[in-house]
Amino acid sequence: MNFEYCTALNNRNTVIRESDIELSPTPEECYLSMFGYDNSIYEHLRIAKSVQGFKGNFFCKYLYFDIDSENLEESLEMARNFCLLLYNMLNVNPKSLFISFSGNKGFHIGLHQNLFGGFEPSRELPERMKVLAVRILMECFEVSMEAIQQAVKEAKKQVYNLMDLSIYSPNRIFRLLNSCNRKSGLYKIGLTYEELTTLSIEQIKALAAQPKAYRFEVAPSQITAVADLQGLWQYALSFDTGSYNHSQKAQVKQENGQTFFPPVTGSRNNDLFKQAAYIFDKSEFSEHQVLQLVNIINGGSAAPLPYDEVKTLVHSAFKRTLPNRAEKQQTRQAAMGVENFYDWFSEWADYYTADPTPISCLFDEINADQEFNFQGRLGAFIGKGGTRKSYGALNVVAQNIINYEARAMYSSMEMGKVEMVNRTLDVSFPAENGMAPSVFYRSWVKQDKEDLKLKMKEAARRLSDGLILSNVSKMTTDKYFKDLQRAKELYGPVQILAIDGLSMMGGKGSESERFEQHTAELKDLANQENLFIILICHTTKEAKQYMRDVSEYVRGSGKILDNCDFFVSFSNLIDPTRSTAENIEYFRDYGHIKYYNKRGTGLTLNKVYNFCSLTKGIAKSHAEPMDFMEYEAFLKYIKKGKGVTTSGFPQL
Repeated sequence: MNFEYCTALNNRNTVIRESDIELSPTPEECYLSMFGYDNSIYEHLRIAKSVQGFKGNFFCKYLYFDIDSENLEESLEMARNFCLLLYNMLNVNPKSLFISFSGNKGFHIGLHQNLFGGFEPSRELPERMKVLAVRILMECFEVSMEAIQQAVKEAKKQVYNLMDLSIYSPNRIFRLLNSCNRKSGLYKIGLTYEELTTLSIEQIKALAAQPKAYRFEVAPSQITAVADLQGLWQYALSFDTGSYNHSQKAQVKQENGQTFFPPVTGSRNNDLFKQAAYIFDKSEFSEHQVLQLVNIINGGSAAPLPYDEVKTLVHSAFKRTLPNRAEKQQTRQAAMGVENFYDWFSEWADYYTADPTPISCLFDEINADQEFNFQGRLGAFIGKGGTRKSYGALNVVAQNIINYEARAMYSSMEMGKVEMVNRTLDVSFPAENGMAPSVFYRSWVKQDKEDLKLKMKEAARRLSDGLILSNVSKMTTDKYFKDLQRAKELYGPVQILAIDGLSMMGGKGSESERFEQHTAELKDLANQENLFIILICHTTKEAKQYMRDVSEYVRGSGKILDNCDFFVSFSNLIDPTRSTAENIEYFRDYGHIKYYNKRGTGLTLNKVYNFCSLTKGIAKSHAEPMDFMEYEAFLKYIKKGKGVTTSGFPQL
């Protein structure tokens, strides 16, 4: 997520990543955009030199209400009253609110997105937030939308009950907490609900004379959705945002379900634009044909727009719906399913002349076999539980993000968020004071949670937005496709998709039927999106941790591996110094993989790797597979009473 950040109102259009935001108290003016931007903001800035006109996706963590008045006593009274109304009318616990004194004329009341079940990033988010804010005011003050519209009209500015309704614009900036307001010389400070309701305005101003430490009364991660607010957010998402400024007559027509109707005075341009866009989306008509139809509709108005104006808005609708047409064209082409040789040859030429993002997969020999290009590949990581196949996938993901600036999506359907964070910390960060990173950070967080979060924000730049996590279960290929498109919109192209694991994917049919279908569809997805997909597969009960090739024990259908380009079989190595025939123990710092490129060169590799118990890192070992006994050899040595060397290897 990215935000506009500025230290003066005349020095705007600087965008930085969220992890780069400096939150330390400052005697300077300091502002942050209310809405975050997806990564396409940087290309927009390069071309437009301004955040204005951004057409990408917006993010938002808080819905803010800005209460302003020249009379601070009035502002304070309204802030108190509004918090109480949120509690009485919508069941919002005042302790879950982010309350602050602005440092000048009023107060900001923030409602975290978790109260609403989350705000999905979108291009329309700012206007949806305005609808949501208005709807909350309607509920709290028990008034109609028309009453709010009338109050705004009479005030001749976007204000209702001291609340500024103009702040929900895409480019709005908000003063940062503990930055100074030069007009008043006071700081914007956070307040608890008790401070808001018990302190006088003079006492609050005295607190704001300097920066003030602030800690949430209820941590955002502990805030849960409120049913009433969830309902209002769904209302805002489905609301026709244009109708907020329409006449009552236009609203009645839309409520009656009429798609085409003569435009109404006061909303003629908007009415005709929407109808033109609808025709473009639902038909194959040319721009000239749509212009003819829309001009006929325009003719039914009591006050038709001039022809040139209709022509301009039809062209605007044509441009706005171009992406939709391109998507439909791609869908039609995909539905055809057949192309001529030259089409395929062109794609072949593009594939070998493009400059792909280099991808690494565990060992140099594997990279060389794949020519450092894993695009369009589906690789199965298979093994018995406890053979570190998930760590193998995480190592691939972390190494490529850190070393090659790749972007990866890790779908963890078998692990909770806490365990996933523990593993990600271990794989991505160095050991600290002889402790695994997750252990070190757990001990730290118990001592100073806020300090650790600040330090981790700095450390997280190592991963930036290259790691996208999900723990939604019962996933299907269609759902992955949608998530990938969404991630591409918000963050940029994704090169790696790691799925942990196949057995947790959804769908209908028997296990074998589902697994066969999923792997076939995932292979198509890898080709379609130029992805490297790592698919973690489990084995049947007959497999053992010491088996160096468990491909014949893959759970489900034998077609699973047929649908993959290669597989990596993970196994543990027997430690003869600690093992008996009845109780097999394994080396903690070694492991084994078998790689088989079944669809390409046919290469088979057997490699030993070093495993770091602190960082969970997997690295090439100088040891060879023959240095370690396989199960049958171990049993023979036990039976013959052979000894072992101090290194643990057999004494021959």
